[in-house]
Amino acid sequence: MKINGAYGLPDKSDIDYGILDLDEPATEIIKIKNTGNYASQFRFNKTGVISLDMDSVYLSPSQSVDLTVSFNGSGQAAVIDDKITIFDSLCKTSAIIPVKGIVSKRDKPLITASSGEFDEIVCNTETASEFSINNIGKEILVVSSVEIKGIDKNDFELATSDGFSLNQGDSKSITVNFKPSGTGVKNAELVINSNSEINSELIINITANSENAGFILVEKSINLGNILTGTSENIKFKVTNTGTVANKFALSYSGSFEFNVPEMQLNSNQSYEFEGIYYAGQNPVDILESITVTDSICQQSASVEITGKVTTGVSYTLKAGSGEGNAGDRINIPVRINNLTNTDNPGLTSINFDLSFNSTLLAPDFEVKSEISEDNKRTLTFENVPVNVQENDLVLNLPFIVGLGNKQTSELIISNVKSNNNSMIYTENGLFTFLGICTQGGVRLVNPNGAAELMQINPNPADKDIILSVNLIEKGFTRVVIYNSEGLKCDSYEFNGEIGLKNINLKVSDYTDGLYFVHLHTPTVSEVQKFIIVK
Repeated sequence: MKINGAYGLPDKSDIDYGILDLDEPATEIIKIKNTGNYASQFRFNKTGVISLDMDSVYLSPSQSVDLTVSFNGSGQAAVIDDKITIFDSLCKTSAIIPVKGIVSKRDKPLITASSGEFDEIVCNTETASEFSINNIGKEILVVSSVEIKGIDKNDFELATSDGFSLNQGDSKSITVNFKPSGTGVKNAELVINSNSEINSELIINITANSENAGFILVEKSINLGNILTGTSENIKFKVTNTGTVANKFALSYSGSFEFNVPEMQLNSNQSYEFEGIYYAGQNPVDILESITVTDSICQQSASVEITGKVTTGVSYTLKAGSGEGNAGDRINIPVRINNLTNTDNPGLTSINFDLSFNSTLLAPDFEVKSEISEDNKRTLTFENVPVNVQENDLVLNLPFIVGLGNKQTSELIISNVKSNNNSMIYTENGLFTFLGICTQGGVRLVNPNGAAELMQINPNPADKDIILSVNLIEKGFTRVVIYNSEGLKCDSYEFNGEIGLKNINLKVSDYTDGLYFVHLHTPTVSEVQKFIIVK
């Protein structure tokens, strides 16, 4: 194949003179061809004891030249370990040819060795490899010692370290066991001492790798509590890949369960939460089930034990009330509990539950554990709420402030209900309706806890690219502009009709050191923040 430019391609990848007697010369010829489409001057450089019959040559495209590589012999034992570099003066490319050989008395013992390779350990605790030791000389080769040295020597073990002798042409295999104390690449040296004329202390580098395919179940048991006959209950449990390699994890379970995703590929240290459903039968029964997780590499298994009761006992409904209001109004949302079976259950005294809604429409006017997700859903967590069950018993009457949100309605969702005595509790969601909107090029929707804001500049100060995090809560036209300390515009970004958290990747490779200003402009907000570039 023609190369665009000039390139000197040798017809040999290396030169090996083999074993030479004392003072024995050797010569090899390499053909160098210009495989490019341009003529060029090629220079030949060498290292060590070899010699070349020319220093350079000019070659047209497809033209070749024979380069003679000579070794004039040596009066003492030696190892030839040189190289030739072919350098193209036009395109500045190069090719390297190793030159090797051994000089030794023919009648002396001479050791050579072939390196072994270790299989990668994943499921097993150890593996082994064979290293072949050969005598290519005439006299008897006496190996006095074999040992393992190096940084990870304790991870390797010799099957035997006894010395031995080899006649001319004989060989012997040495077994090295790899028993790693941990994961990762391990390196050591196999050191062989002998009476060899060359390499009387022969050092062979050995490398092996150990991986792990372990995993853990975050939840090893799940109590479903009391479940009414003919109903179902959601199940969640998390699997974490604690191994060092990617692995697939598959579930096996009885017909009482259903999982939309029964297997999942996880990278090292990655977790996944499996979500399923348990279906109760028509008869009361104690639940004694298990879900087994098996990895695909080593077929290791672990189980999540599922317990509980299928019952026809007392059941309740926890219901969120509904409400409506204008921006700025203070409203109350009631939460009530009903006894569906009209059967006494004096053991029910408290409940835990979550209440979720659109955070841009409602803001709680009370202290409670709260989280807001990227899709503006706020979840309030209530724990150990006392109940006194009567028909339509009021559990809580929750005060909220109404804002100009990004929707006209919000469902009030009750979830994750648990009682102190595992009673069966159903849920019924409520609805909030906003009574007024404001427009600017379409519907303009405002967060009840404030206006649009430039939330974060990271890192600051910075020596690399910066992430600007902007919370857009109006559907009008928004602009983010970057100015330097002299008031000159460096960058600008525009959003029209978009809401939510936006991350701007600001490329600062062309920015000089100094102070910069970020201007945020929306239909109702103008904000300025600073950042510093220090490279």
